[in-house]
Amino acid sequence: MVDEITELGKTIDRKRKILKHEALRDETTVTAAEGIAEKARNKHDSLGADLERTISALRGETLPPQKGRFGMPRKSGAQVRFNVSTIFAKLMCS
Repeated sequence: MVDEITELGKTIDRKRKILKHEALRDETTVTAAEGIAEKARNKHDSLGADLERTISALRGETLPPQKGRFGMPRKSGAQVRFNVSTIFAKLMCS
């Protein structure tokens, strides 16, 4: 009877350690996935804003200047129109 209880205690302790290890692994997986999702959301928002600015520039609308990356000013509507038109021209020639 004592041997059975000792064996049961060892089995429970072993399973507890396995569950603890799996829980920590799953927690790190979730944390990594949340970081990737946050990065993707930021990229989506940034690209959406760039698309809106480009469409507005093609229509001739003006937008207030915004700070870009590293504190550099973003391109003006005329600069965006020029870039878009040169890209389209390059695509059409290819």
